[in-house]
Amino acid sequence: MIHLATSDLVRLLATYGYLAVLLFVAIESTGIPFPGETMLLVAAITAGTTHHLSILLIIVVAACGAILGDNLGF
Repeated sequence: MIHLATSDLVRLLATYGYLAVLLFVAIESTGIPFPGETMLLVAAITAGTTHHLSILLIIVVAACGAILGDNLGF
């Protein structure tokens, strides 16, 4: 199983931004155990504290990732 620490998630979020949120949530929504919700929490906290990300775009990207992952998993 893949083990990612919170510091790794923060680094991935800083590097890839919204794409990281989309991919992590999509992978988790397919049914594979993956830290999608944790990435979502890290992104929301980052948006609230640093203002480098928009919380509205995080919500939209997370919803798109959940829909995409659910359809791929089906």
